[in-house]
Amino acid sequence: MRAAFIAWLLALAQGTVLDCHGRPLVGDASSLQRIQQLEARVTVLEGLGDPADARARFERRTQVDVALLGADSVRDLERRYVAANVLPLESQERLDALRVIVGDPMFTGSNRVGCSLLYLGRFGPGDEAEPWLRRAVEDHSDALYGDGVQVGAYARYELAALMRRRGRYSAAASLDADLTKRWPDAVDHAGVPLVDG
Repeated sequence: MRAAFIAWLLALAQGTVLDCHGRPLVGDASSLQRIQQLEARVTVLEGLGDPADARARFERRTQVDVALLGADSVRDLERRYVAANVLPLESQERLDALRVIVGDPMFTGSNRVGCSLLYLGRFGPGDEAEPWLRRAVEDHSDALYGDGVQVGAYARYELAALMRRRGRYSAAASLDADLTKRWPDAVDHAGVPLVDG
């Protein structure tokens, strides 16, 4: 089914798709541009492979934490992380719970600290965003979520956007270049590419 859809998109982009009367369908420039964007997204999503592969990468990263911190500590950390993530999205309680996780020296270097830092940088108060995101970039680029989203890539993406909003275009360009070089196929939690084609 996916292959047929991709073939249809490619044919449409080339202007060779026929309507029910055998006439070629021709799109305007904006339609063709949107089709090209969708093609790029489908290509990225296909490159990610089976979601089970993403979960397997997450499990391997969790085993690194088990070796570093011990199984009991990792279970405790995961329990705390899950408890924080069931709280309302941008609530103070959630932010406070994640701050406790990232501030606990027992969890230093762990995968979930990286995930928590990225969350704090994205949803915490604006004056705190940069330090959280920088810490995620500098100390937790190898962290990843169970859905395969890479903290190093996403933190750079968010930090570059923050730099642009603050008029620090050179810093943003440097982060964008690093993201493109190291994670050209990175996506967010919705599967949207972080790097423009």
